[in-house]
Amino acid sequence: MVFVPGADSQRIGAYDSTVNGAGGRYVKELLRTGRAVAIANYQGTFDRNDIPKNGENARRDWIIQLTKDVSRVVDYLETRDDIDLTKLSYFGSSMGAFMGIAPLTMEKRFEAGVLLVGGAVAWDAKNEVDPTALAPFQTTPVLMINGEFDNVFPLETSSRPLFELMGAEDKTMELYPSSHSVDIRLWVPLVDKWLSDRFGAP
Repeated sequence: MVFVPGADSQRIGAYDSTVNGAGGRYVKELLRTGRAVAIANYQGTFDRNDIPKNGENARRDWIIQLTKDVSRVVDYLETRDDIDLTKLSYFGSSMGAFMGIAPLTMEKRFEAGVLLVGGAVAWDAKNEVDPTALAPFQTTPVLMINGEFDNVFPLETSSRPLFELMGAEDKTMELYPSSHSVDIRLWVPLVDKWLSDRFGAP
């Protein structure tokens, strides 16, 4: 599994696996399911956060570079004898879920994707890389997990529209009565079962 964190990764500097923020706790819990989880210092996260992010050109460049970084992680995993790329999945949380539409669409080595508390936003990115423009071309099986009362990606105006835009025939949306933070004790077993149904138990 390749993990891309949310926007809180822009506030903590270098990634520290002992820190629960910026996806740290999520990575730990996913590891406990028996899966290998890779996380990297992607463009626009951790201590690579000092980049322009406003304006359509800046956001285009950011999405392109983050997608390239994700593909480099996959390149590395491909060199390892202990990783089975036929079971490779993408996991994006919040910002990583919204921006994850690009790597899920362009990186054909992903066999599945999990998007946690993501959605569509009115973003002035160049249309060719805007996640909402790419979503119809996203055909990788995907599981979206969202909170019914999310105030960052509201259900009816953001997360459900993104789900409906995605071109994947095999797509599932699971909703929980929560805000932008779905209880980890609920979604980890769901993700574990969803991936195990596709790839077998780890």
